[in-house]
Amino acid sequence: MLSARFDPQRFFQDRENVALRVGAGEVFGLLKRTLDLPAPWAALVRWASGAVEVIRAGGVIENRDLDEVMFVRVTPVELAVSVDDLASREGYACRAEVSLRLRLVPERGDLVAFQESMLGSRRVVQTKRLLEYLTAAIREGLSKYAGEQDGATLVDPRNADSAAAAVTLAVEASCFASGLSLDATPTVRFESDSFRRVHQAEQRASVRRAEHEAARQVDDALHKARADHLDERLRGIDVPTNDKRGAAVLVREIDCPPELLLVLRRREAPRSCATRGRHW
Repeated sequence: MLSARFDPQRFFQDRENVALRVGAGEVFGLLKRTLDLPAPWAALVRWASGAVEVIRAGGVIENRDLDEVMFVRVTPVELAVSVDDLASREGYACRAEVSLRLRLVPERGDLVAFQESMLGSRRVVQTKRLLEYLTAAIREGLSKYAGEQDGATLVDPRNADSAAAAVTLAVEASCFASGLSLDATPTVRFESDSFRRVHQAEQRASVRRAEHEAARQVDDALHKARADHLDERLRGIDVPTNDKRGAAVLVREIDCPPELLLVLRRREAPRSCATRGRHW
C-alpha cells in the first residue's frame, strides 16, 4: 500500500506502480512549485478550470492553479498470466502461459480513458490491476481458440503465432477502451498433461509395433536364407517316382538333416500327381 502522502522517488522507483492520482496539494507547497518527471513517467494534469493537459515524459510540471495530477508509466509493463481449465477440440484438459507487454498511450484522450476505466475511485493502479482487467478477455479468447484446435496443435510451439494472434484479438477492444496498447506480440505456451500421457502411450505402442515388424522381417529373411541354402544342397538329388520309400528314407540314407524333408516333399508332390494322372 502507498502512504497517503505522495513520495515521488519512492513511487517512481517501484516497478509495480503503473499510475497514481494525487491532489495538487500532495505534490506542491509554498517551497515546491515545480516537479521534474523521470524519463519513464508522464502526467495528465487537471487545472482548476477543468482543462486537462498532458505533460510528456521527462517534462516539468508547474503548479499554476493545479487541481490534480495523474502520473503514468509510459515504458512497457510486463504481465504474465496463467489460464487453466481450457480444453482442446478432442477434450484434452490444458493450460496456457501468456506473457504480455503493454504500454499506456501518452495522449490526452487515451489517458482520460485510462483514468476513467482503470482508476475510477482508486488512487493507484499497479500491474495486478491490469492483469485483473485483461484476464477475462484473455481466457475467453484462448478458450475459443483451444476448442478449435486438436491437442497436438496446441502443444506444438511451431503454432505459437496463431495462439498469439488469438490473444491479440481478444484484448484489442479492452486495450482500446482503456488507453492501453500492446507493445509487442504476446507469447503463448500451451501445456496438456493428459494429451502428453496419451501421446507417449501411443509412441510406446508404435515403437513396439515397429520392433515386432522388424523382428518378423528378420525371421522371414533367416527362413528364406535357410530354405535357399537347403535347396542348394538338394540340387542334383532326385527322388525316383517309383521309389516307394519316400523322402524321409532318402534323407536318412544320404545322411542329410531332417529339415530337407519339407523341401523333398515339395519336390515329390508334382511327380506323385503326375504319376496318378498317368494311372487314371
